[in-house]
Amino acid sequence: MKNLIELYPPKSSADQKLLLDFIGWKAESGHKTALKRDRWNQLKGLYKKAEADLADRDVLAALVCMIDGADPREVKQTPESPSQATLRYMKRRARRLMKKLGEENPELYCFISKKLLESLDVGIEDRIVSQLDKGDGSYPYVGEKPEGKTEAKGHYGMYGKGVMVDLRYRFVLGYVMLGESRHARQLNNGNGSFVYDFWKFRRTEPGMPFSEAWKKYGHGLADMMKDIRMPWYGLEFIYRVYGLLGEKLDLSQVGIAHYVNCLLSPSPVLKKLAMDSMWESWGPKPKPKKGLLGNLFRSKDTETSKPEAVIMEGWAMAYPEMPLAKKRKFEVEVLPGLLVREDTITNHKDEAAAEKRFQGVVTGLTYQRYSNRSGFPISKKLRDTALKLEGWGRIANFNDKAAEDLAYFLLNAGSKISVRRVLKLLKSQQLQSLVRRWYKMIDHSDVEQRETFLDVFKQSFEKMDWEARYVMSDVLNHEDKEFRALSWRILQRNSKKLGDGYWAFNAIWSTVSDIHKKGGKEALRTLFAEAPYAKVALTDILKRSDLNQIGRLSRDLLSFFQAEDELSEALMACLDQSFDSSPTYGMGMMFLFNSDESIARFLGKHRRALRRMFEHYWYVDSFVEAWFGVLKNMNSPIWELLGDLMVEADLDESFWRALVGGLENDENTIPARYWVTLFLESKNPALKNKADHLRNELWENLSRSVGSEVRSDLLPRLGSVIFLDVISGVRPAEWLRWICAMHEEDWQYVSILAEDKTLAHHNDVDFWISALEMLADTSLEENLRTRFWARPETKSAFSAFDHPALLDVKIPEAETMLCDWIDSKYTSIISDQEKLFKISIHPLPNVRDRGWTLVLASQPEVPFMLRMAECGVPEVFRKATEWFGKLPKGDSKESHAILALCDSPKQDVRGFGMDLIGERKEALNYSDSELLPCLSEHPDAYVQEKVALAMEELAETPVFAGTFDRQVLRQKNVARKAKESVKRRLEARLDMDPTLLLELANGRDKQDAEWAVLQLTKLAVADKVDPEVFSLA
Repeated sequence: MKNLIELYPPKSSADQKLLLDFIGWKAESGHKTALKRDRWNQLKGLYKKAEADLADRDVLAALVCMIDGADPREVKQTPESPSQATLRYMKRRARRLMKKLGEENPELYCFISKKLLESLDVGIEDRIVSQLDKGDGSYPYVGEKPEGKTEAKGHYGMYGKGVMVDLRYRFVLGYVMLGESRHARQLNNGNGSFVYDFWKFRRTEPGMPFSEAWKKYGHGLADMMKDIRMPWYGLEFIYRVYGLLGEKLDLSQVGIAHYVNCLLSPSPVLKKLAMDSMWESWGPKPKPKKGLLGNLFRSKDTETSKPEAVIMEGWAMAYPEMPLAKKRKFEVEVLPGLLVREDTITNHKDEAAAEKRFQGVVTGLTYQRYSNRSGFPISKKLRDTALKLEGWGRIANFNDKAAEDLAYFLLNAGSKISVRRVLKLLKSQQLQSLVRRWYKMIDHSDVEQRETFLDVFKQSFEKMDWEARYVMSDVLNHEDKEFRALSWRILQRNSKKLGDGYWAFNAIWSTVSDIHKKGGKEALRTLFAEAPYAKVALTDILKRSDLNQIGRLSRDLLSFFQAEDELSEALMACLDQSFDSSPTYGMGMMFLFNSDESIARFLGKHRRALRRMFEHYWYVDSFVEAWFGVLKNMNSPIWELLGDLMVEADLDESFWRALVGGLENDENTIPARYWVTLFLESKNPALKNKADHLRNELWENLSRSVGSEVRSDLLPRLGSVIFLDVISGVRPAEWLRWICAMHEEDWQYVSILAEDKTLAHHNDVDFWISALEMLADTSLEENLRTRFWARPETKSAFSAFDHPALLDVKIPEAETMLCDWIDSKYTSIISDQEKLFKISIHPLPNVRDRGWTLVLASQPEVPFMLRMAECGVPEVFRKATEWFGKLPKGDSKESHAILALCDSPKQDVRGFGMDLIGERKEALNYSDSELLPCLSEHPDAYVQEKVALAMEELAETPVFAGTFDRQVLRQKNVARKAKESVKRRLEARLDMDPTLLLELANGRDKQDAEWAVLQLTKLAVADKVDPEVFSLA
């Protein structure tokens, strides 16, 4: 960075150190220092200078890496950080620079790109998930796990729709790696981040831009990999660059950490590369101290204490996709190298090393088994090694922990000595471990192993102790037919030990439900055929159950019980037992009602009992609550049955009258209120009309009581639920007139029922508009018109309501309420230009004044104030023009304001713009290319002179030059300096209109005429005009 001081000279040595740390993309505090506002402007200034002359490419590369590495999510954490908009702009600017360099300076493009790849060095330790420790088969991933995704879904389940988390905000690096991919796209307009819909490089799709540049300057990436630890997708990018170069990436030369990262990555090409490198390193007769695997044994960077397990683990990942020839090559050439040959053993220390390597290999196999990866063979070499270890006495000396770790391999590949050593561990295992773990490890084709396992299981399960509780559901529904039948037989023999234990009841229920869920009714019939005791136990449990327990079963399972004679009788016994209990049995009965049509038909057989129950208990609170809880959120055939029961029980019109009468007259209105609520919320078509009729009748009853001398007791007894439901369909205007005309006592009840919601329509804009317009309704007395607004809850709810349609109210009586509403919405209005504009041009003067105050407080921009000036309201036009007139001369908004005013379609606004130019003509920036066309239309001589002088400095003739030249040259005795400037420019460029020159030559101004004749002569000499075309008078 030799040109750093020349590009941006620091004020002191301390500042120079800060600046070096500031752009030091490898420094630990680099990003934290860079994201402070007092240093952010320095960064932008330094970057712009470095970008302009490209004097020091180290400085430029460091700046690009630092900008690209800054995470917008971090800037939210500190108030002194730069804005996200600025950060995203710098990222987009850096990407534009890279695109430009790729086209104009490929060498520098590749240099900066390599630095960006180096910035991925964050340590492989944070990136590799240890499958040996977790045993979950998940792939390693970078950064945070996307929300809603799990590693168990594999590679493609980790990403969803987006790219990996730590690349999302690497806008420049993302472009370098994926700029030409059809799957990469910018996140949204102006956002310095991107998403990648499918992370997998394809040979048929070049993902990187400027591939020709990489072919020429892409060398040396492998040397860079020696010093840094790079994530797998960076390695995949380098792999593609080497493919463009026609070279092969040799992992054995760049370190074992990259090899392990490739082997454990989700990339198929990296897996293949790692395995190919390993196969090439190991020859037909591998030597332990040479090649890649030898380096792995001696490397301090190994990610596990058992490197053999890492290799076997990675191979277990890649194994299912590999062809048979590759699998055999691994077994023949690689696997022997992981094990120590017999002729290399010279002492007990070497035997311990052989045992350790053997355990490492078998640990990898164990990982493969428990991660549900099938097809990994146990080779003859492993079997032979196990036999040798047995001969040396190593396996016999294994402690219980080591023997248990290697149990799967020893049971499937060991000798009888090893098998019996492991089987000794069975008696010490808990029943849960036997069923869920050891059953999978046992070789069930071995008669001795299976019989030993079953004997240990019988002894333990027959105890029916607390351990049996945890495995009851597993063994009764086991996939092994023989094992499952054995479990049911043991349960039958020891049924007395169960007693009335609730855990056994739950286990049998869970087993029956799971079997039915997985295999349906046929699976249950198969279970009953294999284990007859299952049906006997289930029948006994049904008889001893209550309806609440039966209600937890699925509807389809209940249908199955009804179709089976024994189970149907047990179910009816449960029903009869419940029917003879107290009236609260109705709550349990409701679980039977909550079912499909088949259950409804089943219950329909007992219509007499149901009708009797309905007639006698419909007013009992517990029974009503049970019906209410079942039916309020249902669309069930039970409603049809209920309608029939109502007819049979004479509960039609008399029932409805009894409900309304019960609400109005009875002291205990709870049952009637429940039934009314139930029917009002019903969605059943047969009962919907009755519910609407009930709702209308209740509203008419309430309406009749308003204004009459005889008050009804219905209102205080309705309750908030029914009251809000009844008034939900009432029009706002009708509702407001009702509350304004009611008795004072009724008004107090309405206030209580509505609570803090300002009645039922507090979120309805039509309601509030009607409430405001009601203030001007002269048909009501003044105290009634203002009663609604007198409640503090009303004003509070109105202040909380937010809808721009309220500003359409223009009646003077509502002016005070609107002003208070505007004051309460100060924060939201000041940030909403549409509301602010609507308030500022409102017909009511006080509202309009509030709006102008908010406009000034919001520090408006030129477009908004131009819209104010063009609104057509004289008062607003005057205030807006005053605001434009107060803009400081030379302010950044001045040119923008003049352009906006002069381009307005409104004539009075354009006139004001021209007047503003005349007032500020001496302070305007005439070199502004955007302002110059507007100034050229101004008639003032001073302005014309400045415009003419500015046009002389332009390299190209502007579009408006012809119009301006004619305007100036045709003036008589005005703007002589401007006219002379135009003449000089036209003489220098010979870009003159012959018609205009002919007009000046025939004019009365002698000086202009002489000049025009001279210019016509020059044009004629230059063959740019035909002398015969014009004539002088």
